[in-house]
Amino acid sequence: MRINFKTFAILVVVHLEMLGMLSPRASEPAEDAKFFLSFEIKPDGRCHNLSEGGKLAVMHNSHPTKNISFRLTRYFVDVRQSGRATGIAAPAAEPVEIGCTAVGGRPQRWVVDRAEFTTEDIQ
Repeated sequence: MRINFKTFAILVVVHLEMLGMLSPRASEPAEDAKFFLSFEIKPDGRCHNLSEGGKLAVMHNSHPTKNISFRLTRYFVDVRQSGRATGIAAPAAEPVEIGCTAVGGRPQRWVVDRAEFTTEDIQ
């Protein structure tokens, strides 16, 4: 008996589904929580006082219904800093204030290290 590759692949997927080792929806693309997080730079008096030209970095969750748990890495003068900023960004809520874009005249920025949807959906 000769089986072509396509038939073999279908048999393997069906077998793995039967064993519970593969989600039936595995072929569907999963939503990536990072995709829904975005940064915005806003004028802010406190940040400007801290460092001339400094602005406030905020982060938005653009998902319509889900909270996103996040972990950010901070870079100061392009050097990764120890510690991480963590929290939960709610959908359609006020943005999460992250920090000032400059300290002592030197730039800082944040990068999303991890992001995942929380188990609770917001109605």
